[in-house]
Amino acid sequence: MPHRRVPRPRNRDPEQPPDPGDVSRGVLAPHAGGPQRASVDVRQEQAGLGVADRGAVPRDVRVFLPPGGPGPDLDDGRGIRAARAVRGGDPMSRASAHGLSSPRADDWTVQALCADSSYEDIRDDLWFAPASRKDAVDEARFICHQCPVRDACLTDALTLEGAAHRSERHGIRGGLTGSQRRRRYEKTLQGPKRPPAKCGTRSGYQKHRKDRTEPCADCRNANTAYHQRRAVVPPKTTRIAA
Repeated sequence: MPHRRVPRPRNRDPEQPPDPGDVSRGVLAPHAGGPQRASVDVRQEQAGLGVADRGAVPRDVRVFLPPGGPGPDLDDGRGIRAARAVRGGDPMSRASAHGLSSPRADDWTVQALCADSSYEDIRDDLWFAPASRKDAVDEARFICHQCPVRDACLTDALTLEGAAHRSERHGIRGGLTGSQRRRRYEKTLQGPKRPPAKCGTRSGYQKHRKDRTEPCADCRNANTAYHQRRAVVPPKTTRIAA
């Protein structure tokens, strides 16, 4: 039975987690036709492959295994290995290249959902999927938004990436893609922050007015002095060419 798609709401915040109805998480959404079935089985049926032909998994098949839950029957992983053989073998692990596949000194990485052994063989296919594979990107982001250390992961990514361009921000960290992390950086971390206004200055007086608080004596004096200086400045004159 074909996969049912749930309409997406318009004007949605891109940083919000994907709608659970948009994410397969390894199984089809409940329907009246029968119990849930693994999405890989349905895709194989649509491709004309039977159970005996699972070694020849199509190139575009991706298997999403929920942590701690029963996964689809893939003959103990032989289907995954066969699919990767069709793609030309296992590439170098991008997760390990960015330090996401092995625990670091800070123990929050051990608590991350993506560190679960259920994702060991497909971690790169989920958290480092290209933007064109929206199903995999949504799957990874959905998992991230359930993670107990999501905030720590996002803070770590923003710290390590600094002012890097979005093309240099790899993978999904803290539930955000590289482009989303770049926008978050531009909103919160980019550029020097202006020091707070001090009392006894005109800026301090303006801050009192902005906060709707009574200006202190020092700020009132500073504001009065500012206007007195402006009053004695000679007006600008415009020279007219002869």
